[in-house]
Amino acid sequence: MNRQKQAIIISQHASARHQISALLKHHNWDIIIADHHSDLKSLLHSRPDMLIADIEGSVCRGMELLDWFKTSNPAASTLALCMGGNTPAMRRARKSGIQGFFYLNSSGHALDMCRGAASYLSRACTATDRWMQHQPDRIAA
Repeated sequence: MNRQKQAIIISQHASARHQISALLKHHNWDIIIADHHSDLKSLLHSRPDMLIADIEGSVCRGMELLDWFKTSNPAASTLALCMGGNTPAMRRARKSGIQGFFYLNSSGHALDMCRGAASYLSRACTATDRWMQHQPDRIAA
């Protein structure tokens, strides 16, 4: 019998954690949600199939967790949660082998459903939505 794939989501952004969880549950993943107060090392020793961590939050130390996790579980997937914008944290994540990104929206609290892994998983954002998001001066009043 195949076991259900498991993902751990670590972020200080509660709304984004729950949005990612809902997207993955829709694709039959078992989800563990954690924050910086959780016993992260013991959670990660459970050998989940995927780790998603906030790489720009000062509290969670997500990049260090992703690096450690990838070293101890090379077959697992690693994704990062960030604001976007080709920041030093994103460049470091790409260089270390992160497989993808979930992006926070402009408010910095919820997911941007039109970019990255959220867009891929949800297919909620149409081409028109993407165009309108990048053309604010052309939106008719």
